[in-house]
Amino acid sequence: MGNLEEWFTKNGEKYFAWADAVESVRQGEIVVRLDLVTEKLGLKLRETPIFSEFRGWYSPMVIEGTLKKEDVRRLEGMNRGKHRKCFETGRWYELRMGDQSQALDWSPGYFSDGGFQEEEASGTLGIIDATPVDGRTKDGRALFTAFSLASFRAADEQMIRNLFPEWLLSGETYLVVFNVGQGSCASLCAEDLSPLVFFDMGGGVARNARTCPKSFRPDFSRRPPIVLSHWDMDHWVGGRRYQRALESKWLVPDQHMGPSHRALACELEGRGNLIVWPKDLNKVTFPWGTIAQLGKHRNRNYSGLVVMAQVGDRNDRVLLPGDTPYGRIPGELKTDLQLLVATHHGGLMRNDMPPPASCPNTVFYSYGENNSYGHPHEKTLQKHRYAGWTNIVRSPEGTVVYPVPPRGVTL
Repeated sequence: MGNLEEWFTKNGEKYFAWADAVESVRQGEIVVRLDLVTEKLGLKLRETPIFSEFRGWYSPMVIEGTLKKEDVRRLEGMNRGKHRKCFETGRWYELRMGDQSQALDWSPGYFSDGGFQEEEASGTLGIIDATPVDGRTKDGRALFTAFSLASFRAADEQMIRNLFPEWLLSGETYLVVFNVGQGSCASLCAEDLSPLVFFDMGGGVARNARTCPKSFRPDFSRRPPIVLSHWDMDHWVGGRRYQRALESKWLVPDQHMGPSHRALACELEGRGNLIVWPKDLNKVTFPWGTIAQLGKHRNRNYSGLVVMAQVGDRNDRVLLPGDTPYGRIPGELKTDLQLLVATHHGGLMRNDMPPPASCPNTVFYSYGENNSYGHPHEKTLQKHRYAGWTNIVRSPEGTVVYPVPPRGVTL
C-alpha cells in the first residue's frame, strides 16, 4: 500500500482520528494508537450518520507512536484553553497535518474492508493541530453514532446460551493460553486439544505486529465461538489475520469504537456471526463457567466481558479478565481461583489482585517480547507474587496447556 507519507499525501491534510489506545510506558513516555479516516468521510457522515455497509466508503489507517514528555506538552499546547489533554483514549480528534520540522515517528498498520495488511515500515508525520471533537456537535454525534454498534440488534440470553450447547463443553476441558505476541488469545479445548471456544482472538498490532509468531495458526475445525472481552485491537486483530475466524460466531460487548473496529463488526454481521451482548443482561452461567458484563463506562477496559471457566478433572477455576482491573470484576468470579490470566498483559495496575485459593496458583502473562509498552511491568509481577501467584508462566516461552494433556496429544 506504500509508505506512511504516501498515504497521507494521497488523502489530504485533515482527518478524524479515534484515540484507540493511550498508555503510559517507561521513562516518561506514552504510546498512542490512532484509528483514522479522511475528512471527506466525516463530511459525508454529517448527512448520513448511520449506515449498514462500509465497503467502498473508506479505508482506515491505524498508526502508533511513542511520544516523549516534550511531545506531549507540545500536543497539549495545541489545545490550550480546551481543558482536555492530547490524547485521551476513546475520544475523537480532528487532525491537521503540515510542518515536518515537528514530525514524530509513527508505525503504520493498515486495515481495510478488503482485508488486513501490515508493513514493517515507519514514517514521520507533522501534526500541527489536534482538536478534540465535541460529542455534542454535529460532527461529534455523527462520528460516535456511525462508529458504534447502534445500528445492530442486540442478542437475548437464549441466543447467548445457544452458542454454548451442553454437549460442546460436556467432557473434561483444557485451558490453552496461546503465544500471540503482544495481545491475548486463549481457549477451552477438548481432549484432542481442538478449541471449543476462544476467549479473544488477538495478537500484536502496529509496531508490535512483529511480536506475533508467524507460525501461529488457530484451529477452527469445530467452528468454535469467540468471546471478545473488549474492542481493543490487540484482542480482536486475529479476525483480520485469520480469515476462518470470520466463520465463527463472535460474542461481543456493545462499546464505542473506531473505524477499523466497525469494519470488522460489519463483516461479521454480514455473515450472520455478530452476537452483541444486551445492555440489560449482567451475566450468563453455564456448567463450565460464567460470562459477565461489566458496568457502563467510557473506558473500554472497564465495560467489557469477563469469563470465569472451570478446567481439568478437578474443575480448577480460571479467571480471564481481558484488560479489566481486578477491582471492577464481580466478587463471585474472582474467588476460589486456582488459575489466573493476568489482566492487561501485566501492565501497571493497582494492588488489588485476587489471591489464589489453592494450588497450582498459576498466573499466565500474555505479551510480546520487547513490546513497546514494557509489559509485563516488574511492579505488577511483584504484586501478583505478593498476592500468592508464585507459579508464573509467560507466553513468549510458548503456548501452554493446563492440565497436562494425555500422552501423545500435542497442539
